[in-house]
Amino acid sequence: MQEAPLSAPTAAYREPASNLVLSLFGIILAGLIFVGLLSYHALFLIPPPGSGTVTDPATIAYLNTLRILGWSFAVAMDLAAALSVGFAWIIGISKVEVGEGTRRGMYIFATVFLVVWLIVSTLPFQVIRFR
Repeated sequence: MQEAPLSAPTAAYREPASNLVLSLFGIILAGLIFVGLLSYHALFLIPPPGSGTVTDPATIAYLNTLRILGWSFAVAMDLAAALSVGFAWIIGISKVEVGEGTRRGMYIFATVFLVVWLIVSTLPFQVIRFR
């Protein structure tokens, strides 16, 4: 009696429609994270009412420069955090040839990057409020 040869393990088949839905979810997730982080940092970057009592033009220019730099920094880093989560999601669900350890590593990196960015970005704003 001859035994049937063992076949090589095959990659899990995923339907194209489910890949599309999951990829769109990754894009929507990245967009929501970006908008949420931007709104969160706007809380710290928008000056409180009544804080415009400074009349010195040099001080006003300095504070405006700090606000512009703060906004550009917040937008760039919020976008980076959102894109890292979105790309990790999309690549993790779409690439069948990527190993399981690589997928998990991408998800862990994206999650850790997002959490560390929230913690690190909040600390300076708690100490220094732009008046």
